[in-house]
Amino acid sequence: MDTPDTFTVERPGRSFNGWAVLVAGLVVGLAAIGLIVWGAIEVDVPLIVIGAVIFVVATVLLAGLVLVEPNEARVLQLLGGSYSGTLREPGLLWMNPLNSRHKITTRIRNHETGRAKVNDADGNPIEISAIIVWQVEDTARAVFDVDDFEEFVAVQTEAAVRHVAGSYPYDGPTEVMSLRQNADEITTRLSEEVHERVQSAGVRIIETRINQLAYAPEIAQAMLRRQQAGAVIAAREQIVQAPSPSSAAHSTGSWPRTPSNSTKNVRPRWSPTSSSSSAATRMHSPSSTLARSTSRTTAWSNVRRCCCGSTPRSTTRSRGGLRTSCAAPTRRSSSSSVVP
Repeated sequence: MDTPDTFTVERPGRSFNGWAVLVAGLVVGLAAIGLIVWGAIEVDVPLIVIGAVIFVVATVLLAGLVLVEPNEARVLQLLGGSYSGTLREPGLLWMNPLNSRHKITTRIRNHETGRAKVNDADGNPIEISAIIVWQVEDTARAVFDVDDFEEFVAVQTEAAVRHVAGSYPYDGPTEVMSLRQNADEITTRLSEEVHERVQSAGVRIIETRINQLAYAPEIAQAMLRRQQAGAVIAAREQIVQAPSPSSAAHSTGSWPRTPSNSTKNVRPRWSPTSSSSSAATRMHSPSSTLARSTSRTTAWSNVRRCCCGSTPRSTTRSRGGLRTSCAAPTRRSSSSSVVP
């Protein structure tokens, strides 16, 4: 925002100790009243006139007294025209009685903007409000450069809040600055913009905070479901990107040990208490299914030949194991062998 060029700069006004003037004015005023009474008793017109003139002078002296409270200021203006200075020193002071006085408080103030509905950078309607802590720094600018500095601060603050809210999205990825995830950076940017807008009124911005930030009611439910879906997708991406055991072993230089031949073919004894659980585990375990298919293939491929040396003609399953029949018809009775 372009700041208009102004030539009004605060400067201290001329003043004196008001208590001495107060005492002197009271003494002169009482003396003037005494002269007027004496002249009326003696029927002395010149004495009455002198007493009246002194009384007017005492009244003018007392009219120049002004009481300045702490954290307040008096802006002086000579006969309603030029700027004469500012009184900031607290206490009873005396100034030129021809100066008009404008009371300005320099205390710290709070201003809360109304709930404003604006569109963010993505075009989504949101509701936002902010709290501005400000203080009058230059009383001359606050009185002479703007019409009403309090209304000026209120209007410019709301305009700055709308501008900042429309410059950033409500929510977004981590690498993109958003209103919800980067609250500190946004408030700093808001403070700078509000200061640029109100410095022509002699106002200093102390702090700026976002008081309320939410989606507009008409899209609040839809945006909530969208945020939940985004959280689920982000969690799934983290699960997919997790390192596998083989890659972890390769990175650490350790590999899982392969069981030796002596322990690979050892079959556990059957236990009636654990048969049901072990059977259910073997039925639903992919490794156990692969092991059964491998053992079956090995057993069928290692069938013993017949005692006559011919190739087995057929193989049948029996209670004792696998039984093969010999291809030679003459030695059927002794052509069987049992594979344990």
